[in-house]
Amino acid sequence: RRPPRSTPLYSSAASDVYKRQRYWNVDVRDSNQVSGGVLAAEQWLEGVDILINLAGILQGASLEIEDFPDEIWDSVVGINLTGSYLMVKHISSIMKKQKNGVIILTSSGAGVDGSSSSFAYGSSKGGVHGLSMVLMDKLSKYGIRVHDILPGSVDTPLKNSQIENTRDITGNEAEYKNIKNILVEPKGIAEIILFMLSLIHI
Repeated sequence: RRPPRSTPLYSSAASDVYKRQRYWNVDVRDSNQVSGGVLAAEQWLEGVDILINLAGILQGASLEIEDFPDEIWDSVVGINLTGSYLMVKHISSIMKKQKNGVIILTSSGAGVDGSSSSFAYGSSKGGVHGLSMVLMDKLSKYGIRVHDILPGSVDTPLKNSQIENTRDITGNEAEYKNIKNILVEPKGIAEIILFMLSLIHI
C-alpha cells in the first residue's frame, strides 16, 4: 500500500515505508492459493492500491509446433495467462470496494507481433494483452486503472536462458551476440512502472 498522499514519493518517510516488506509464496495457477495470499496481504496492508503482476516463464523456445510438449504449453499458459487472470480476479474485488486502484500486467511484443520464439509464450502474452484491454473497459467505472507493459528484450535470467537455448539449438552465435548487446536493464522498466504508479492519485 502506498504512503499517504501528503508524503512525497521520494522522501525519507516514503523510503521507510518501502523498506517494510513481506512476501507470500503462492502458485499463481491455483485460485485458492492466490485468494489466500491476497487476503493475507489485504489484512496486513489494510487494503491494496496496486497490483504489479510480473510472474512469468518462457519455455519451449525454438521448438516446432509438432514437437511442442503439451506439458510446457500448459505450464506457460497457466503461469502467464491464468496467473494474471487469477491475480486480477481476487484483487479487483478489494479495489472495487475502495473505488480506486492500479493494475499493471506484463505482456510482450512477442504476444502481439508474432515474433515469439515459443508458441506457448507468444500465445500466453497475447492473451494477457487481450485480458488487459477487456479489464480496462470493465474496471474503469470503479476507478481502477489497468495497463499492460511490453518490456521488450530485458537483461533477466528468463531472457538470457531463452537466447542461450536458441543459440544451442540453431548454432547461430552471431544472432545470440546481437540480441545480447541490445538487452535493456531491468531498472529502466522499473522506473517506467514507478512513473505510471506515481499518477495513482492524479
